[in-house]
Amino acid sequence: MYQSLAFKVKVFIVSFLIILVQKTKASEEHENPKCIGKIHLLQVIECVLEHSPEYKHEKLELGVREGRKIVNSYLFPSNPFVSFSQSVRYGNQENFLGTNNRGYFLNGEILVSQEIFISNIRKTKLQGSEIQINSQYIKLEILRRETISEAIKASIRYENSKKFFSETQNLYNTAVLLHNVILEKVKAGVLAPIDSDLAYAEVLKVKKLYELAKRQHSKYKANLTVMMGISFHSPLEITFLPENIHIKEKNLEKLLQNGLKNRPEILLAEQNILFHKKNSEVLALERIPNLTITGFLQKDGFNENVVGIRVGLPLRVWKTQKGELLENNFKEKQAEELKEIQLHTIKQEIIEAIENFESLSSELKSYSKESLKHFETSLKNLQKAMQNGQIPIKDGLITQQYFISAKLSYLETFTEWLVSAIEVLRACGFPILEFEIE
Repeated sequence: MYQSLAFKVKVFIVSFLIILVQKTKASEEHENPKCIGKIHLLQVIECVLEHSPEYKHEKLELGVREGRKIVNSYLFPSNPFVSFSQSVRYGNQENFLGTNNRGYFLNGEILVSQEIFISNIRKTKLQGSEIQINSQYIKLEILRRETISEAIKASIRYENSKKFFSETQNLYNTAVLLHNVILEKVKAGVLAPIDSDLAYAEVLKVKKLYELAKRQHSKYKANLTVMMGISFHSPLEITFLPENIHIKEKNLEKLLQNGLKNRPEILLAEQNILFHKKNSEVLALERIPNLTITGFLQKDGFNENVVGIRVGLPLRVWKTQKGELLENNFKEKQAEELKEIQLHTIKQEIIEAIENFESLSSELKSYSKESLKHFETSLKNLQKAMQNGQIPIKDGLITQQYFISAKLSYLETFTEWLVSAIEVLRACGFPILEFEIE
């Protein structure tokens, strides 16, 4: 019994592993080749948009609203109703001899009914459907802009994290090399043992920076590869990243006006208000009942054929649409307040984006190309001097920290400056892929 159970467990594990391997291979086979390797920034954006489930969801919602438009375009409020009945009536019938005979008569009816509009509610509903479809196109544009913005930011952070990681890796290798040189000199009696301890402490400190940069690089790659829908381990190098973004318009008021004029969120809020107004018209028209016209062909109790017409009109006694109209009126007022909230949000986003960009621009100007080259040269000279015992190790390590900090701070500031520039383009309603704004 136990052997049989163990065999079943083994079979289950092997089957599970085979399925897992097949799924892994299938996912690798279906990985989009245009989204891996050395690719252009525009390809990254295309991959992100193609993979984005949020963007796909909103595109499918457009189909939902197109379907609702077809529903509202029906010529009649309901399908025709057809009914057929047949009955037999038994009775007495007197013959020519004056005797009663038991007989029967056939009664039947064919009835056709059709409900029709007597108001222009169909036209009003179609207008409401058009507003909803337009709103969905605007939603798609909003999501497209946000997705492009996030894709560019993620690409910038990913590529610059490579540089940051490379710098810390070089610093770590240099720190290890320096420690080994100093350790040899300590063993030879040229330097004091404390110098070796100081150098090893520097190795640990730089190792922490190196591991932090490594984790940050993995984090940014994970974020970008998930957005693109590719494997984390896929090779990825992005070209044509922005290096210098100019935003020539500095006047905050003009930037605010541009954002409030061009941001699609405002147009979406206005469309929502318009839809609720149109919905109020629909609810008011629903107070006018639909007419039902019925035609029938009947064989009556006298065995005669009868053709007739019937008109039905429901009475609006209990359901008067009063509650629905009141509800929609408040929804309209809510939509107006949501527009105000959106205006406040956009203003805040623009101000924060501009202030952040200006602050980082000022910070970035502190790092000139000449000073960065000088830092690089001074750092190499300092490390050689420490290796040769020309300066005290303690003083050399303290000085080295200033140069390391300056180099890494520049990379961090440059990255955040580029990201802040992209945010300015998004917040102010400028085309995000145009990296120079007049």
